Amino acid sequence: MDAPVSARQNLVDSNTAASGVFSTADLLMESSLTGGRGGRLQINLNHMVEGVAETATGKAVQARDLKTGEVRTYVAKYAVLAAGTLESARLALRSGLQPNALIGKGLTDHPVHFSHFKIPRKSEFYDPFTSAKTLSQPREREGQVRSPYNILLEINADLNQGRYLDDKILDELIESRGEWVLGEIVFLLNAELQEENFLQIAPGDQHVQVSARRVPVSQQLEADLKRSRKR
Repeated sequence: MDAPVSARQNLVDSNTAASGVFSTADLLMESSLTGGRGGRLQINLNHMVEGVAETATGKAVQARDLKTGEVRTYVAKYAVLAAGTLESARLALRSGLQPNALIGKGLTDHPVHFSHFKIPRKSEFYDPFTSAKTLSQPREREGQVRSPYNILLEINADLNQGRYLDDKILDELIESRGEWVLGEIVFLLNAELQEENFLQIAPGDQHVQVSARRVPVSQQLEADLKRSRKR
């Protein structure tokens, strides 16, 4: 069956968000508009959080209005940092939040290997308006440890990109492809945390400094990936 295209699927009701292409801001605004949390949810757009501080009763969040330049403070019992891998760590360090001295330590990304291929119009899998995605793993064999990666196969991978929410852009893309659609096979490798990697903020200007080495991939695993691609 065709996998639902997250950026273009029909939602089952007005209180659900498309999976796969996820935006916290979109989810919060949708919840506010549909009466989420009993109507008590408040959204402050165009604000950049600059710091979080402890108070006697909870947390205080300083945020700058990007339109007026005014700095506002919001107080609550709890504050959740949900600004992504780099910005969440930067905010915590800038705010002096170091509950366990591990913030910014061991910053690690997992290796990804991929191959693109064309699906021609004459193929039974050709359809510029639908897509499919499957996730699989190498088969476990008795007495052997399973290879540490997942395999993602996408048919018409273009439709899973959030930038094609605009129908006009999508139509232009389909026309430019002409006689084929894009397919890809992606190998998502497991990776242990690399302790020598780190994120820190530069004294004075608060800019992020990141030091992260690539996760090493053994020659045996590289050979296994190449054999899988050939199949």
